[in-house]
Amino acid sequence: MSSSDSIAARHLEYSATQPFQSSRQAMWSALVDKIRQPEKYVGARNVKIVEDTPHYVDRIMEIGPPEKPTTISERITWNESEGLVRFTLHNDPQKEGHVDNRIEEKDGQLYLTFTFDWQFTEGNESIAAEFKSNIGKVAPGAVAKTIEVVDGQQQQ
Repeated sequence: MSSSDSIAARHLEYSATQPFQSSRQAMWSALVDKIRQPEKYVGARNVKIVEDTPHYVDRIMEIGPPEKPTTISERITWNESEGLVRFTLHNDPQKEGHVDNRIEEKDGQLYLTFTFDWQFTEGNESIAAEFKSNIGKVAPGAVAKTIEVVDGQQQQ
């Protein structure tokens, strides 16, 4: 495998987008809530807020199947005017990069997009391959679950 093939094998880039009907403000409130309570929106467990400031939150949590959990450490930042919450991997020995949760509008329709952009470190090609094989189910499911939670809150 050439050096460029190895780098490509270790890079994960994937976006999932779905339209939503609730208001932009309701979705933004959910994305901010998801920073501190991700288990309501995605398959997260053992969530620990390490540092909570007005400008960022550092968080550790487990994702993946309980019998084979992956620990994720993140620094989370947000920008309401851009409709963006960024989850940047923090102190991760296997990978670096970020996940963006973004509210977008096109032709009067609001959309929620989750974009994964991770680069796995050399020697972690098999872990990258495993994440790549699952991301097509996980990312759209996470977007759908977030929209479902927001829609459920709107109906209460």
